[in-house]
Amino acid sequence: MALRKVGKYKLSKEQQTIYEHDVDTASFTSIDISGAFEADGLCTAKGGLTVSNGQTSTLNGNCIFGNATSDTIGFYGVTPTAQLSSGDQAATNVAGITNFPGDGAASISDATDLEAACDAIRALETLVNRLRADLVSLGLIKGSA
Repeated sequence: MALRKVGKYKLSKEQQTIYEHDVDTASFTSIDISGAFEADGLCTAKGGLTVSNGQTSTLNGNCIFGNATSDTIGFYGVTPTAQLSSGDQAATNVAGITNFPGDGAASISDATDLEAACDAIRALETLVNRLRADLVSLGLIKGSA
């Protein structure tokens, strides 16, 4: 296939047609771009989008990753996963414990509320561990040294 240079870029016949006519919509089976690529408006990569060779991809404005909870997302090379959900992600309510010392100055007279405080701590531990596991699954944190 003969390629024509436009500036420092080599364009195929199809790409040249698009370049010359400033079309609103185009479809490609495959396209390699060296240098900058700018799209105003919606740009959809149905088969996936790969940025390689140490290039940086910048997203400006409102960005949505996934359109449904079943869409899969992964970061840093982990296997993409659907939105994670668990009862362990439920909010906790330490403030709802009667006589819970908000200033950390507990005394033996607060012993009647000790079991409620321990339950709250266990719930917080469960929540933190679930959030950690979910972040590791997405690849957003490593989870260990």
